[in-house]
Amino acid sequence: MSPISNRLFLAAALSMGSVLAQSGSTPFGPPSDFDVWGTTGVDLQSVALPGRVCGNKVVDLRHFVVGQDSNLTASQDVVISGGLLRMRSGTVSNGQAVYGTGIDVDPTVQFRNAAQGPRLEDVFDDEHLRRVLRHQSVALGLLPATGIVSTTGPHLELSGSEDGLNVFRVEAEQLEAATQVLLDVPSGAAALINVEGGVWDQSAWSLQLQGMPASRVLVNAYEGSHLTLSNAQLGASLLAPRAVLDIERMGVAGNVIGRYVNMTSAHTLGQRLTGTEWHTSGAGFEPDETGLNVATYSLVWTEQAPGEQVELQAQGPEALALVVDGSVRVTALRSKVSRVVLVGSATPSTTTVDPALGIPVEWAPFSPVAFDDCVALPPGATTLEVEPLANDLGEGLDPGSLEIVSQPLVGSATVDPATGTLRYDLPLGAPLAQLPWRHAVLWYRVRDAQGVACQPRRVLIALADRGGLRRR
Repeated sequence: MSPISNRLFLAAALSMGSVLAQSGSTPFGPPSDFDVWGTTGVDLQSVALPGRVCGNKVVDLRHFVVGQDSNLTASQDVVISGGLLRMRSGTVSNGQAVYGTGIDVDPTVQFRNAAQGPRLEDVFDDEHLRRVLRHQSVALGLLPATGIVSTTGPHLELSGSEDGLNVFRVEAEQLEAATQVLLDVPSGAAALINVEGGVWDQSAWSLQLQGMPASRVLVNAYEGSHLTLSNAQLGASLLAPRAVLDIERMGVAGNVIGRYVNMTSAHTLGQRLTGTEWHTSGAGFEPDETGLNVATYSLVWTEQAPGEQVELQAQGPEALALVVDGSVRVTALRSKVSRVVLVGSATPSTTTVDPALGIPVEWAPFSPVAFDDCVALPPGATTLEVEPLANDLGEGLDPGSLEIVSQPLVGSATVDPATGTLRYDLPLGAPLAQLPWRHAVLWYRVRDAQGVACQPRRVLIALADRGGLRRR
């Protein structure tokens, strides 16, 4: 098993140089720090982005300029792909690139201010982010409207009087019929425009703001499946986590967040969402039967060179810093980190851990490292098979050594020693509606070829009738 792949780590804090873990005040957490975010991938051609771009399975950039924002530093990850990174004929003005599985970067691509060239790295927990974004988008879409929507000729007028958040509900057909959307809310207020309809095809259209910045306006296509936008100006951010976005000849003031984002001859202005108006409670986090949150996060660090001196330092009561050879590479909220995993040539002798942190550290070369698995029981099903070793680190993991350390309180689990597959069985007729938990939880452990065991980790199984975790 390769030691480098797309694995869980600190709430999508994108490894070296990232400050995403400090983004708790932004509306969507990590995605708010990016001009373009695709939970599956992005394909950008003839595009200019002052900020950053991220995609899960692929990032394909051609004839581009990114990272123009002078606030970006040479060590920040500006172009991030969880899978394949492909770049042609472009410039990264500030920052560097990281990829999860493969790279195809043409020599014509310039990195004008970068600490290093594109590198292979553990990237992000896409399942968590996708779940959070979809949860937030739907939760925002269900908010009751507080503003008035009216039509005057080709204009669609949105008027609100709330000093805080003004919510508007607009049908996709109304937007398609309009050539201009006029938004008017009190100074200092925020505006949420919920768009109903799965398919949205819009051209020659603009969103004009009256007395408010684009960083306080969100267009939420919470039902969107395929959105085609062209020849338009969007003075807001666009959230469509379930949709394929095709954007041509268009300017977007803020974030573009979708399932897959295609942009051609387009640009953003970097006026990303600010404030806390968009944060919704829950977002998939709630205690399971262990009393812990259903998601835990591991900060994973992959060394760039043998013998690096790694330090984990406490920075006040809330933050931690990962320091490599005297240089701070990662900062994170301590409350968001359950452990630190060091991959590569790290050893206890080359690692210094501040005892004030109270966070366990694991060294992948010394023992296997397991990661939590989050799966969902399909509606109506009573059994489910899980492959918990698929996302674990270790050389020569022995499927026959897989053992269940603790059975779930609801149902039971068995192991197939030949394949390392776990089978979960829910008792027939189980009164799910009466259960106090949304998840069944079991703990497992596996050993490598030398018989060294990993620390026990969890398999969290969402019980479908209770609306818990969902598959990606």
